[in-house]
Amino acid sequence: MSSTSTTRLGLIKPTPGTGEPVNVQTQINDSWEMIDYAIGTTLCTTVSHPASPFHGQLIQETDTDSVFYHNGASPASGGWVRILTENDTSVTVCTSSTRPGSPSDGDMILETDTEQTHMYNGGSWRQIFMDGARAEMILPGGGSNAGLRLYTSSTSQFNRAIGTRGSTDSADERWCLDYDGGMQWGPGTDVMDVNLYWGGPGWLQTDGQIINSGVSWINRTTDVAVATTTETIVLTSASYTFKAGLAYEVEFFAPCYGSVAGLLGLFRLRKGTTTGGADWGEYGRWRVESGASNVIAVQAKRYLVRTAGTDLTSEVTATVTGTVAGTYTVRGTITTSRPHLLIKPVGLASEYSGLGVTIT
Repeated sequence: MSSTSTTRLGLIKPTPGTGEPVNVQTQINDSWEMIDYAIGTTLCTTVSHPASPFHGQLIQETDTDSVFYHNGASPASGGWVRILTENDTSVTVCTSSTRPGSPSDGDMILETDTEQTHMYNGGSWRQIFMDGARAEMILPGGGSNAGLRLYTSSTSQFNRAIGTRGSTDSADERWCLDYDGGMQWGPGTDVMDVNLYWGGPGWLQTDGQIINSGVSWINRTTDVAVATTTETIVLTSASYTFKAGLAYEVEFFAPCYGSVAGLLGLFRLRKGTTTGGADWGEYGRWRVESGASNVIAVQAKRYLVRTAGTDLTSEVTATVTGTVAGTYTVRGTITTSRPHLLIKPVGLASEYSGLGVTIT
């Protein structure tokens, strides 16, 4: 018989013009039955899924009321994907030791002994919700503990709204946002121990410490002798990047004495590593006494402002120039208070307008 079949249901299509007789039972009645059967979802049970499904076929299990579609995968038994419906209540109630032995991708269980809800992802069970004292929703990430946790209520024990964990964090969250707007941080392997919260109108407070990682400093361990009117380098920092739109504080400290009393030394900041670099501001003139036993401390701050839209990377050099006859000495051999140059960001450039030197 010269005929073809449809791709999904295999309905027989007689070839027109051949004069072949049409079998009313197999080619018409049976085809109508197959069409009627395929309309909507195919009814079955959890153990009687269609053996040869077509890609996109819908089924509904009458014993669980769950709905699945077939994704065309092979073998056919592994291609059923569960569709969660608005009224879907098909969550299997069990215990942590009696989970379903052959779960399907998307299956959900509620463990009565742990009050935890899990979803099967095709390879393992992943916790997505835990009811009870902590009331949290977990959006899984990599690893057994990782994920974003959305706490659904605040309790006396947990005042958390959102928390995160890494793949190896087993003791507590790595970071969390509290219901009162505060934040906490920790190592993940122990309780969180650093916080930041509203301390009053216009300010934030922490019960720990905040360390500024943008600080750079250099000190000197040898003396510098400066002759009259000769600008001499005291300290040069390592290369430092001044970020666009930020202001920086440069603190200078130096123990000094003179060959005679009343000598003046002019301290200055320069860009780069030489005395010929751009002038980045003076620390002023400082008077010294005579002799190493009469050391005075020069300590002052300057502000550098980077208003340009790009970063600037440069060394910073502190110099001193004697202004009257004699020798001006910067002591570097005093181990308890050596000369040093300290650079650190302090805020936005716009907030320090007029207070510092604009650097280019």
